Amino acid sequence: MLAKDPFEALLKPITQDGKVKGGAPAWSLRCYGDFSTYNSVRNDAGKQCYGLVVVKSNTWPGSFTFFTQEKANQMVYVGDGQKFEDKTYYPVHTPKMQADPVERLTYAEPNPTATALAKKAALEAQNAANQEAY
Repeated sequence: MLAKDPFEALLKPITQDGKVKGGAPAWSLRCYGDFSTYNSVRNDAGKQCYGLVVVKSNTWPGSFTFFTQEKANQMVYVGDGQKFEDKTYYPVHTPKMQADPVERLTYAEPNPTATALAKKAALEAQNAANQEAY
C-alpha cells in the first residue's frame, strides 16, 4: 500500500510537491480583490491591502486556504476525504430515458374496419422500430 501512495517529505516549498495523477500541479493559486496598498484611518495599523489569495489543493479536492492582509489565513475543507484520482466514481452520462408507452388505437365500433387494422399494424411496426433504437 505504501508503494502505491508514498509519503512526501514535510516542510518543503509547495513548488517541490509532486504532480497529481494526470499531470496537473499539486496546487492552484488565485488572486482576488484589490492588491493596492492604502493608508489606514488609524495611525497604528499602517498600510492595508484588501486582496485575497486562495490556494487550492489539487491532491485533496475541496481543501482551500485563504490568505489576506499578509497576516490572516483560514483553511476550509469541503470534500469527501478521497485523494484526486484520474478515474471518476460518479456516472458521467445520464441514464437512458424509457421509451414512450405504446399508444393503443381506439375504434368507433366493436368490429374494426380494414383501414383501422392497417393503421394498427403500421403503428405497431413503428413502435417496434423505436424500441430497437433505444
